[in-house]
Amino acid sequence: MAERLIGLAGDWHGDTRWAVHSLERFATNGATTIHHVGDFGFWPGRAGTAYASAVSTALQRLGLSLAVTPGNHEDYSFLQGLESEERSNEFGMVPYAFACIAVLPRGHRWTHTAGSSSRTFVSLGGSASVDLNDRIPGLSWWPEEAISDHDVERTIAGGRADVMLCHDSPEPATPAVTRILAGNPLGWPQDALRYAASIRSRLTQAVEMVRPEVLVHGHYHVWDHALVPRADGGAIEMVSLDCERSPGNLALLDLVELTVRRL
Repeated sequence: MAERLIGLAGDWHGDTRWAVHSLERFATNGATTIHHVGDFGFWPGRAGTAYASAVSTALQRLGLSLAVTPGNHEDYSFLQGLESEERSNEFGMVPYAFACIAVLPRGHRWTHTAGSSSRTFVSLGGSASVDLNDRIPGLSWWPEEAISDHDVERTIAGGRADVMLCHDSPEPATPAVTRILAGNPLGWPQDALRYAASIRSRLTQAVEMVRPEVLVHGHYHVWDHALVPRADGGAIEMVSLDCERSPGNLALLDLVELTVRRL
């Protein structure tokens, strides 16, 4: 790939109208490769199929490619069924859901090139549904959302990467996400918060070993962009993307400068 700008998108939750609008905005701004950082909307039933098909049709019409780092609100039964449908594409050998939508397994690595700049990427999706007590296993909640120790091992096996794409945030986080974690504004139960903290801890372990320059995530439905200290004394340009129909849902990554700006 030889494009300078990469599109970045936060949670869409199966919102077809917003997804198509977002893809059109990316195309207008010169980004033909889009990375979505989870809660894309891989859901069971007709609604999920219709949504993914509509997004795929828009991608084909606009000449774009989309890769998804899955979130927690995804149909993992469906995603696991893609394992036998791998094919080679610009993101490496990864499963495809539909013609233009790649689903990136945890620990998947690839490279984007723009001119003389070659940037390495790694994806580590998954997170905790703090509302799991209100969800139905196999229909609106899947235990496979959790990041496992094996996922961490697979992610760090390739060493460091320039850019890390996640659904959840490691700790330390951006100021806005830190306030959410500290305040529990929606009053989630303590057992759910402990479950979420255990998953963030595994993600943090991976981030400490990968040592990215840039990390982009969603999940918290808030826009924030800050330099966050790394355990090795460096710093991560950390970007939290907001959810659908919010100004901070979309951003652009400049591969040459290795910087992110809100779209």
